[in-house]
Amino acid sequence: MIKVKHSLFIICLPILFSCGNSESEDVNNNNQEVEVAKVEPEEEWPIKGLREFSLEDYELNVTIYIPELYYTDEDDLPRFTPPEIIHNDGEARWEIKVPGDKRWHLVIEDMGKQPFGVEKELEEHDFQTGIFEFKYHQKTDHLLLYSKLLKSDNTTLDDKEIAMLPNFHFYCARTINGNNVVFRSHEMGDFRKPTVSKMLCSAMNAK
Repeated sequence: MIKVKHSLFIICLPILFSCGNSESEDVNNNNQEVEVAKVEPEEEWPIKGLREFSLEDYELNVTIYIPELYYTDEDDLPRFTPPEIIHNDGEARWEIKVPGDKRWHLVIEDMGKQPFGVEKELEEHDFQTGIFEFKYHQKTDHLLLYSKLLKSDNTTLDDKEIAMLPNFHFYCARTINGNNVVFRSHEMGDFRKPTVSKMLCSAMNAK
């Protein structure tokens, strides 16, 4: 009887081992998905070529990153190129443009304690689907990287052709210093992917 039990154990062992591996792989896959959704800014959003710029003088307690551009003053000394800040007193919207980088046009909205997030932005996209087609290249619980194309213009475009067009945008929802803050590319702009990627790095590293 002992020999029979021992034989059954040997036969079942590979099956049990296989099931254990399957469960382990499932757990690892689930963990990997969670890690992707919780990427730390400094690991995935490099700030090379960008420098810190505080918006405290413009009624917003947030520090962002802007292109590190220089000019030479009358004494032939290098100076940082200051950004152009478009903001009306009392309004919760800021536009940041950078002389010397005409493609950079970042928008920041201070939502305070109001509800916000990617799902809310996707609802706004739904209202525009009669005119535009949206292609999402990256989507998490806090950011969107997408292309916005006029429906009449995209009937024959493949993904490679889309990647070459100036039609990229992003949306990023962050909580900074206790306030809900939205970063986005300017709504009326048309941006190539490298420019949007830099603005997204600024948003993800803002503090």
